[in-house]
Amino acid sequence: NFVNGDAIKVVNLMRTSKSEATYTTTDGTNWFTADAFVWNGGTGKNQFQAWYPATASYHSFTLPTDQNSIEELSAADWMTASTSAMVKPADGVLHLGFQHRLAKVTVQITEFASQFDEWAHLMAATIYSLSDEYVTVNGGIKPVLGGNAATAIVCPGKYAAGTNLMEIIVSDDRGEINLNVPVNAFLTDTGLEA
Repeated sequence: NFVNGDAIKVVNLMRTSKSEATYTTTDGTNWFTADAFVWNGGTGKNQFQAWYPATASYHSFTLPTDQNSIEELSAADWMTASTSAMVKPADGVLHLGFQHRLAKVTVQITEFASQFDEWAHLMAATIYSLSDEYVTVNGGIKPVLGGNAATAIVCPGKYAAGTNLMEIIVSDDRGEINLNVPVNAFLTDTGLEA
């Protein structure tokens, strides 16, 4: 759901001026703009593209590597929407159905090996994302940590066998240990979907 402060960019592809606006919501439902955005009226056609976050674009996104808070995780959730050519509806309301372009991954450690004592916990993690022609990734992602889980938004696709999904630091009473978590068969065979 959209929340207070979220902003989307909307572009009318069939206008050459006053064709784009940034809309912000305070409640996740109602959207406001200060931009001079204009529809083509009467029987004039309008065709829209929109995206979140407003700082991205419809065709490309640089995936933020700092996702270690709920707000930063939300800002990494690239979504796009588009319409076919249409005349302005009588109520003047544009309805957009956004599609997620990325994948949300949560890695939950359910059990520690016997080399750790009972106070073992996840201290830090770095999750590695794929990239593609639309998504640029500049390094490992610092995920949101909660309990013994790490959550990040990454690029969809199949990982190469023999690579690592993430690195973690596990701490117990005796100190810290760095561990690599290799990708599993699901990530290499099926992969992640948006």
